[in-house]
Amino acid sequence: MRKKRISNQLVPRFGSRPGKARLKSGAEDLDLAIDLYIRHMHIANHKPTTIKWARDTLGHFKRYLSKQGYPITTALIQAEHLEEYILHCKSKNAETTVANKIGQIKRFFGFLAEHGYISCNISESLPRIKPSEPQITPLTRDQLRKLFAAPNLNTYTGIRDFTIMYLLLHSGARVSELLQRDIGDLTLENGTPVGIRLFNTKNRRGRIAFINGEARAVMAYYLRIRKKIFGSQVPYLFPTVDYTRLSRHTFWERMRKYGEKAGLTEIRCSPHTLRHTFAKEFLKNGGDSLILQDILGHSTTDMVRRYAKLFRTELQEKHAKFTPTKGLHLNIDFPSV
Repeated sequence: MRKKRISNQLVPRFGSRPGKARLKSGAEDLDLAIDLYIRHMHIANHKPTTIKWARDTLGHFKRYLSKQGYPITTALIQAEHLEEYILHCKSKNAETTVANKIGQIKRFFGFLAEHGYISCNISESLPRIKPSEPQITPLTRDQLRKLFAAPNLNTYTGIRDFTIMYLLLHSGARVSELLQRDIGDLTLENGTPVGIRLFNTKNRRGRIAFINGEARAVMAYYLRIRKKIFGSQVPYLFPTVDYTRLSRHTFWERMRKYGEKAGLTEIRCSPHTLRHTFAKEFLKNGGDSLILQDILGHSTTDMVRRYAKLFRTELQEKHAKFTPTKGLHLNIDFPSV
């Protein structure tokens, strides 16, 4: 008697499509769907920060559904549940964050529908929103002086924070790029720091942040203090007193407190404000916009164009002062018309 041929399908079927994992019923449904989506993102070589944002957003979405008593079985989630979640986010988050969450929800359910895990894409009705451009307010010279007077230079943390702020203003680097550096990422010439190798997780591009002028003296002094305290025990360029890497969130909070101490309540004191200030001063002093794009590590010219538009009046004044035709005195005698 001929034996029945065994199935060669190792993954449970979903409907009539082979090779698709069946979404289990019960509380695990959405978890499995999220895992499938995250796995797809890894295969598609998405950036780690993008994948983390996706998992965090979808995890927050699941917790919201559970708290509201809504179903977390993927097939039972309705478009109305998505809309209520977005309204909830709008009451808690900034416009840009809400726009990003909508995009993530739409990509998630689009993936499930495209690959046959759900019968239809319930997120199609969600409108995409284009957030208004956030206001960019750089620091003035007087505000900078007050801010840099705030750290206590009689302490290691004060010297460290002063150095970080100085380098952010000097180089235009992102604070996350700077805080992720190790001591081995420094470029030295005769023992003097002349640059830091940065890596941008947004576009996966590396670049050098140059250290010159007074910044070299500031960095060299910090390195002497750092070596005296930590020796070679920690690799991090900017460690905490607990021998751990200083986090972005912690430094943002420390800068906010420095702003309060300096009496700068009318402007947000943050690492990104120093980055904006660098961009303004660079363009104001005659710097080229394409070079600014490279220095800031932008993959497109969009942000640089925003800076140029924002500081147009100052750039016009600078142009009037330094245009080659100023003072040329050609004594042109145009014929009458």
